[in-house]
Amino acid sequence: MTTAKEPHNLPASPFFGEPATLRAEALAAVERLQQQYGQLPVAFQTRVQSQLSILAGVDYKLRQSLLQIAVFGWVGRGKSAILNGLLGQPVFPVGPLHGVTQWPRAVRWTMPLGSNPDRMVMPLQVELVDTPGLDEVEGQSRTQMALDIAQQADLILFVVSGVPTSAELETFVDLQQARRPLLLIVNKIDLHPDLDLSEIYQKLPPNIRQGGLTVADLVPTAAAPSPVKVWEDWPDGRRTETWESPPPQIGALQDRLTQILTQEGSALLTINGLLQAQGVGQGIAAEIMATQASTATEAYQRVVQVKVLSVVFSPWWGLDLSLGVLLDLVGIRTLARQFDLPMTQAGIGKLGSVLLWSAVMLCLGEMAGSLFSGLEVVSWGSPLGQFSGVGSAMIQGGLAAYGAYRVGQVARQYLLAGSTWGPFGVSTVLQKQLSQLAPETWVRRWQDAPAQVAPAAFPVTPLQEQSAMTRAELD
Repeated sequence: MTTAKEPHNLPASPFFGEPATLRAEALAAVERLQQQYGQLPVAFQTRVQSQLSILAGVDYKLRQSLLQIAVFGWVGRGKSAILNGLLGQPVFPVGPLHGVTQWPRAVRWTMPLGSNPDRMVMPLQVELVDTPGLDEVEGQSRTQMALDIAQQADLILFVVSGVPTSAELETFVDLQQARRPLLLIVNKIDLHPDLDLSEIYQKLPPNIRQGGLTVADLVPTAAAPSPVKVWEDWPDGRRTETWESPPPQIGALQDRLTQILTQEGSALLTINGLLQAQGVGQGIAAEIMATQASTATEAYQRVVQVKVLSVVFSPWWGLDLSLGVLLDLVGIRTLARQFDLPMTQAGIGKLGSVLLWSAVMLCLGEMAGSLFSGLEVVSWGSPLGQFSGVGSAMIQGGLAAYGAYRVGQVARQYLLAGSTWGPFGVSTVLQKQLSQLAPETWVRRWQDAPAQVAPAAFPVTPLQEQSAMTRAELD
């Protein structure tokens, strides 16, 4: 078998700052988010209890320096056998039955540090998480289960046997959406002696290769090699044959994991913890906005009504514009107060743009009003003159209301996006820590990768057709 030639040259320290300090910053940001949502009414906390539990889990992982590695794959790809090989003992059940693993299960792993234990950036506890075969769960449920587990993991091992199928690659792309680093584990290499990892990588759909995966992230293993025939010669001249199972071939995976965890384990822990907290925080904020939508809309509509009346009955153009802008700001503040969400610098540019756009609408309304006023003077006393006055008021009021409507829409987006920002918010700390990661680090590469779409069909090769492990049907 030909393995990848790309070297694993990771820098000794992925942070420009001290990892312990950055972990403390991340923990403080998560605690502030917990305190913020811990002050919500008890009835509402019950509605978002699952999100609050996830947030508590992030807090626990950061406190305990607990890093989770989750393994995914189809039934029969050897997920449990790989974890048993890493653990050095048969902890996870394996067997010929279809789908031995029926639910996720986690076990602590003592990582071998090799000949240089001082390379560990910070003490870490590592947990290996086994998951059911993804092909035992159908359609959208499979995707959702994979994403739910992946979003709580810090590193994902996606196990295939030989050349991956189209269905496996589609799930791989789904996992990429979680923005968690992945390794593609090519298991059962003893059954594919001519397999070339570089060739497999080059045949992957472009969006997978552009999504953060490099050829160095393809790792060969043979977690449970097929038994081999052994002849035994006896003193009496007899010769008997027996079958022996070779030891697991997982050295490449052990080396890769040791390298990643010793050099970037702290970055994996803090960045992924902040990402998870960010998602939870925004999810709770969205739930708050949905719950308070009716009350907030009523309060905002009252501000809009005041704005429309002020613009229509104001005698001076400059006063119209000033009152309109002021009441737009009052409307934004009203929404923030109703949703109990902070006003931050995040997204302030887009909010400023829509405020300017609303002011332009007021100016256009004034120009149209001036035109109608001219018609009113010319047609004084006639029905056309009366219509001109009403038309002027309708145009000014309509444009003022529409401007306020657009401001309200953007303000809601601004408040939702800014719910996890602020001076010490999780998004602020996440942005800071990402900026302190060296550009060439493995974690930074996965975070900088663009979001991907579903892959094109993966070509079936002659090697795949002739392989002993070829499935009868390929997706």
